Amino acid sequence: MNLNIDQNYAKALFQCTDKGGDDSVRRSDGFLDENEFLKFFLKLTFHFETGRVMSLYSSRNDKTFSAVDLKNFLIKVQQFEQVTISIADSIIREIITKQGNYRMARRENLLGPIGFRSLLRSRWGNILRSGHETVFQNMKRPLSDYYINSSHNTYLMGTQIKVDVLDGPYGEPCITHRHTLVSSICLKDVLMAIKSYAFKYSEYPLILTIENHCSLQQQQILGNDIFITSENEPLTALPSPHELKFKYILRGKTGLEYISAQDENINTETSSISTFTVDPEISKLISLSQVKLSQNWMNDITKHAVNLSPSISETKVRKIAASSARFTSYTSKHLVKSYPKALRQDSSNFNPMQSWMLGIQSVALNMQTHDENLDLNSGLFRINGNCGYVLKPDILLVGLDVEKNECFYRMIMNLTIISGEYLPKPFSKCGEIIDPYVIVEIYGIPEDCRKMQTKVIDNNGFCPVWNESFKFELKQPEVAILRLCVKDHDNASLDDFIGEFSVPVNSIRPG
Repeated sequence: MNLNIDQNYAKALFQCTDKGGDDSVRRSDGFLDENEFLKFFLKLTFHFETGRVMSLYSSRNDKTFSAVDLKNFLIKVQQFEQVTISIADSIIREIITKQGNYRMARRENLLGPIGFRSLLRSRWGNILRSGHETVFQNMKRPLSDYYINSSHNTYLMGTQIKVDVLDGPYGEPCITHRHTLVSSICLKDVLMAIKSYAFKYSEYPLILTIENHCSLQQQQILGNDIFITSENEPLTALPSPHELKFKYILRGKTGLEYISAQDENINTETSSISTFTVDPEISKLISLSQVKLSQNWMNDITKHAVNLSPSISETKVRKIAASSARFTSYTSKHLVKSYPKALRQDSSNFNPMQSWMLGIQSVALNMQTHDENLDLNSGLFRINGNCGYVLKPDILLVGLDVEKNECFYRMIMNLTIISGEYLPKPFSKCGEIIDPYVIVEIYGIPEDCRKMQTKVIDNNGFCPVWNESFKFELKQPEVAILRLCVKDHDNASLDDFIGEFSVPVNSIRPG
């Protein structure tokens, strides 16, 4: 059970709930039936904090909720709107049906402590603001106004994916990741997979970044096999996600020829340079044309058409962020992609926050590498229906600099880590009971970034209680992300990872 408790205490709990199988005799038989086990489990996992909350809002002054009590709790504490007594009554009945409860609770339709914990694990206890788990943002603005969930060299994990296309055997184009030890796969197979799954979970457009290294002969085959809908004329304004529902957008290099050393994964100072001719028919299919930023990229703001889309490495992102120039004025009109530096051959990820605060829409991460950077990405795109598109903060939509427009503290967030339950053991500690603690961290502008943690709870991964409060004063809550990470304390080695969760601060629901 991942819990170390006193043997005498466990025995006392057992005897207290073991009343025997014959109701007329009512004596211990050394076994727990279903009802007795539920009572034993309730006593073992009862949290005084949970009971205190129920007592505060219970009209019966006990640890049960009537439909009226639950309605008041959901409106006053959880800040849901339009919760009626009828809705509250149906919630209680649904929980009782799924979980079971004491006979009294079942007979009188009361929500008990076990049911209350089930309630907190449902949408009624979700940390997201009501409605933020669905598409709630305006989806009719230009593509450049949105963050776009993007994958780097991994397929079908975001709303923007990258495809390296080269000449293959038998006249068939293939896909591979150049300069790495990976095998090639047939382009046609990949396109069929994309077509099957691209819009299974989101109806909004899928952007395909094509790195085309095919000869002219095989480019003709590529053009015949790709499944997209694209305008043949240059865009005068970027369309909206709403306009492009169930559409593919091709992003890539156009023109008569381009230099392959501009590949995102190659060091241009050391790579050999080769030139490829691009079939004009392929160029016509590309809606977002990749382009290099000039040394004086501020001039590119007026020179670049809205459908020109540069790709910059994480190293370039850091240089831009350190400069005094306002890159957000460029990203307010143009779609920009940032990607991991070439040295990350281990598929590690870089922190996406700096790119996002520059207004960069497509921050391509290695989805196969689960780390805190990918968790931040998951947290950002958790909202708005997890559709892959999140509207940028207002300050970035108008091209202002997030860090240079900070002022007084605009939000004070108080957060209490109350308790946890049923925390899993790390794979490396199958037989040990964990000693959990929670890291509480804010990512955002430098002045808002803070990292704190709770105390360590020894020998309890079953129902640890911390009951610790933290206070965060934020200047730019629009770009801030809260990250919670649970770890297992270890005196002899590095602390083991247990779990994590990230969420945009502005999408947190008080409760």
